[in-house]
Amino acid sequence: MRLALIGSQVVSSYSPQLMRFFADKSSYELTYTTVQLDENVDNATLLDTIEQYDGVNITMPFKTRVARLLGINGSVNTIYRQNGKQFACSTDGMGVMLALRHYGIQVFGKNLLVIGAGGASHSAVKSLTEQGANVFVVNRNQHGIDLLKKEFTLLNYECIYDGILSFVPVYDYLFGVNDTQIECADFVLDALYDRPTVLLNTARRHNKTAISGESMLFFQGVCSYYYFTGIKLDNIDALYEEYINEVIDNKRP
Repeated sequence: MRLALIGSQVVSSYSPQLMRFFADKSSYELTYTTVQLDENVDNATLLDTIEQYDGVNITMPFKTRVARLLGINGSVNTIYRQNGKQFACSTDGMGVMLALRHYGIQVFGKNLLVIGAGGASHSAVKSLTEQGANVFVVNRNQHGIDLLKKEFTLLNYECIYDGILSFVPVYDYLFGVNDTQIECADFVLDALYDRPTVLLNTARRHNKTAISGESMLFFQGVCSYYYFTGIKLDNIDALYEEYINEVIDNKRP
C-alpha cells in the first residue's frame, strides 16, 4: 500500500514514523512518504497528486480546500479507498477526543475555549459540541468564527473555561488566551507537536494538565490507519505510551 502526507510544509512531520510504527505493530506492509506542494498549487495538480496514492493524509494549508474540491463541508485530512471507491473524512476531531480520554478528561457540560478557526478547529468543534461541550472560539479574524457559528451552536460570551484547545501556529507569546484564563482551566491542549510552545509551558507552570500535539497526532493517526488498512489497533492507550518511548523520545534533543 502506497500512502502519503500532502501539505506545504511536511518535511519535519512525524506522520511517516507514526504510520510505520503502526505498520510494524500490526505486521502490515506499506510505504508512507511526504509530498510537499506549494500552497498556491493549482487544483488539478493537487487532485492528481492525491490520485497517485492508495490513501493520503492532508495537512496545512489544504484541509478545507480539498474538502471544497470534493464537495464536503468543513475539513478533510484523510482520503482512502474501499472496494474501488474513494472516501474522505477528517480524523482530527476523533484524535482530540481520544487524546482527552487518554488523560481522563470528559467534556460534557464543560466550557471550553478553542483557539483558531481552520480545518483542525472545525473538526474539533464538531466533536466537542457533539459530546455536549460548550465552546467559545477566538480567531485572528471574525470571518472564520462566523463560518463555525453557521454550522455549530457556540457560546456567544467569554467565561471561566474548564479547558483550552489551540489549533494555531506557534507564537512566542500567548495568542487568544491570557495567563489568568490558563490558571483557571483544568487542562490545555496544543495541537503543535514539533517544538515547545508558550501556551503549554504556561499551563505546566500553573500545574495544569498539558497535552501536546503528539497525543492528538497519535490518536487521529490510529483512526486514519484504520481507514487506510481496515486494521483496528488494540490497546491504543498502552500503544501510545510505547510510541512515545520508542519514537518521540528518540526524536527529542
